[in-house]
Amino acid sequence: MRKVIEQFLPIFILVVAVLGGVFFLWPAYEDFSGINTQVNIQQERLERGQRVLTQLVALQRQIAERQEEFEKLEYSIPEDMQLPAVYDLIQQLAASSGLVVETITTQGTEVAGESLDIVHVEVQLVGSYAGLKNFLDAAKRSARIVNVETLHIIAAAQPGAQSALAIEAEIAAYANTDNP
Repeated sequence: MRKVIEQFLPIFILVVAVLGGVFFLWPAYEDFSGINTQVNIQQERLERGQRVLTQLVALQRQIAERQEEFEKLEYSIPEDMQLPAVYDLIQQLAASSGLVVETITTQGTEVAGESLDIVHVEVQLVGSYAGLKNFLDAAKRSARIVNVETLHIIAAAQPGAQSALAIEAEIAAYANTDNP
């Protein structure tokens, strides 16, 4: 009997150890695997966050490098575009290019976006082709954003003024209405 017990005792101990491992160690291993998976997920999330943070720092650096351009853009679309300011801008553009402003008429204001208004103005000018060319170039180079939307040119019927042109232009000037 002792021989039988000596033969079955190692097998019995092995079976008990395996069953103990299955019932006691396996749940602990499952918990360890779950925690390890969560750690890996958090590490990936941290790495993604670090990549996004790196991109944001690079973007912030680019914004700082282009701050002057942003300031020019803010200046080109004034906060408050009242009609006298628009009229003065058009008068300055015309005077600097050699054209004479005969009339300026407001066609209306259009809401172009959440914080952008467009003031439409019709202008009648008199001058030469060179003056018109200079006016369009000055409008293009203006610090304020203005668009010459339509242009009608008619030869002026004035005696002795062979190169005079009557010019009708529809101009749009922009205003930022976003009040910070």
